[in-house]
Amino acid sequence: MSRHADIPMAKPLEDEPTIKRSTFRLEADLIDRLHTFCRQQGLSREVLIEAMYEYMEAHPGALTQVVEQASQKHDHRQQLANRKRAEAMFSKFGRDA
Repeated sequence: MSRHADIPMAKPLEDEPTIKRSTFRLEADLIDRLHTFCRQQGLSREVLIEAMYEYMEAHPGALTQVVEQASQKHDHRQQLANRKRAEAMFSKFGRDA
């Protein structure tokens, strides 16, 4: 009999979720506030975002409010991107276009 026979083998956790890496861009001020909050709470950003999304799924009123705000932010960012693209084209092709 092996002297290591009584050492239990590590077994996979039954409830271990499949994790997928994702990167995304956030407003600089917001990411700073998010990092500060997470450090104070002892949480990772990812776990906080997961919990917030799950909460919103369970509370349709909260989800509606968040989607409304997100739509406004999206529209604003789209306007900024369009303006930036137009300025780049204007710069590239000049005033004679």
